[in-house]
Amino acid sequence: MSTRQMLVLVLFAMVLLVSAASKPGVQPGAETPPVLGLAGSFSKVDVRRAELVTDAARWEAVWKEHAGDAIEKTAHGFDIVPQVDFARYAVLCLFDGASTNTSGLEVLSTTPGPVMVRVGFVRQSFQTASALGGGGGGGVATRAYGFAIIPRPAADVVVEEKTYALKNAAPTWVERFRLPAPAAPRGPGK
Repeated sequence: MSTRQMLVLVLFAMVLLVSAASKPGVQPGAETPPVLGLAGSFSKVDVRRAELVTDAARWEAVWKEHAGDAIEKTAHGFDIVPQVDFARYAVLCLFDGASTNTSGLEVLSTTPGPVMVRVGFVRQSFQTASALGGGGGGGVATRAYGFAIIPRPAADVVVEEKTYALKNAAPTWVERFRLPAPAAPRGPGK
């Protein structure tokens, strides 16, 4: 293959990639990772729940509830809330409530379909001496959470947890939450 043919092939591939990346939405049945995921052990939310946030006002309220008094502030004293383009995306918020030995709820993938969008997550856990029979009070108290920015769904969202019966066994997916499809967006960031 000549250098010129190779250059044309590379340019053609780049055009295809840019074209595919600029198309809104995700093709049905295509499993994709979240655009951005955050997970941790210490939310201020103390009840187990899931919520699909689709507008800036609700996102600000959920973020402030999650961060509590520890919310980061600007030099002028204003609360810092991560910005999301709600015309294209939604934020899936998972809260584990009061639990033990959980370092976060990690969203692994979304798979859109015509009737529902499947979202898979895994509970990141760890063992402590008390969990192994060494005494010591029952483990580390946590309030695990997970946030995932996902393409704005056009159908109901089914949130499934990847679980294992035994360490080396195949995983099973267990439905944990079912969330209704969001209304159509009102405009950029709204």
